[in-house]
Amino acid sequence: TKSGTAALTLSGLCSHGGLTTVSAGLLSLSNTAINIGPITVASGATLLALGTNAGMTINGIMSPGASGSTTGLLTVTDMTIPAGGRHSNDLTTATTRDRITASGAITLGGNLSLVLAGGYAPAIGDTHFLVVDTGAGAVTNTYSGINQGAVITIGAYRFMVSYVGDYGSSAMSGGNDIAVRCVTNPVIANTAAIPGATTATLGGELLSTGGAPTTVWVWYGTNNPGATKTGWLGGGFQPATPTYWASGLVSYAVSGLIPETNYYYRFYASNGAGDAWAGSSATFVTK
Repeated sequence: TKSGTAALTLSGLCSHGGLTTVSAGLLSLSNTAINIGPITVASGATLLALGTNAGMTINGIMSPGASGSTTGLLTVTDMTIPAGGRHSNDLTTATTRDRITASGAITLGGNLSLVLAGGYAPAIGDTHFLVVDTGAGAVTNTYSGINQGAVITIGAYRFMVSYVGDYGSSAMSGGNDIAVRCVTNPVIANTAAIPGATTATLGGELLSTGGAPTTVWVWYGTNNPGATKTGWLGGGFQPATPTYWASGLVSYAVSGLIPETNYYYRFYASNGAGDAWAGSSATFVTK
């Protein structure tokens, strides 16, 4: 048991198989060769850890690594972070960060803190896997207040959080790993319409997804209310494929139009980070 408010660092080889309890202060396990039994961190206490342990229950603060400002790799079996606990994770470059590899059950409920360390300025699309789950089970629950696909703000940057990331493919879906990706608002533009007498194909281009899955709509009508959705007399519609992970051309086929009539349309895109209209409304005349 680690007690008292002072900090304690264990830098030598340790293979203690029993329960380690951090009841107060800070315990730093700074040797990657450490291989110990389960750890419980009490509320108000802090664990900085490298190496391997047989499971963690974090009621206080836990950060992989030997100090609060350097990245580290930690291997565990089960990991439980109940309400009130905190997982603090350093991100230092586009390719380096704290990471936990877990082979057992992962149960969340506590808080997540991301720390941009070492002057790291994330680029859109930078993806970091915080917990790699080598077991077959899904993550149970979420970090407090952070649902699947939610976006959190760290300084001037926004990160989307996924509990179904896939470390093997660096994807934000398709697995059971915990990942974050730097994201921003999407960018979309109108291109051209191909009109008939009573039909038209409205063209647009998703110039950027902002690093997140993006849903596209198009508003059209005989009037031009700009960015006021409820003002469009024709209404708003989604293309047949409404959600995109990559930029590219989009289109929507409309029918029931009036011949020889001037119409307006404007594309719109939204992701977890924000939304955006095409720069201005486009126009076409039916035949």
